[in-house]
Amino acid sequence: MTDSWRGFVDGVLYKLQFTRTLDDEAVDWLARDLIEKPLGRFTPEQEYAALAAALRSADSLTGDMPQPHGDHEMREFLQRVVRRMEAMRPWSGPGA
Repeated sequence: MTDSWRGFVDGVLYKLQFTRTLDDEAVDWLARDLIEKPLGRFTPEQEYAALAAALRSADSLTGDMPQPHGDHEMREFLQRVVRRMEAMRPWSGPGA
């Protein structure tokens, strides 16, 4: 089950590795970026589903990639990103 979301979350963490503050501006940026420029072959809906699955998992989200932010902090941030993506529906852009 982990493998279904792990690669995508690692890609998101890579995008965030130099983000100092996981504030509302970062939430808005990431949500828009994921919808407008999906990672790899993912569609926005697949990205949303992968984030939701990761957040439901008890596995560490940051275990595979060194991060300046801890797992708890990253989990809270990604929950906010998922809520922001949901609020932005209906999505437009590539793959939406």
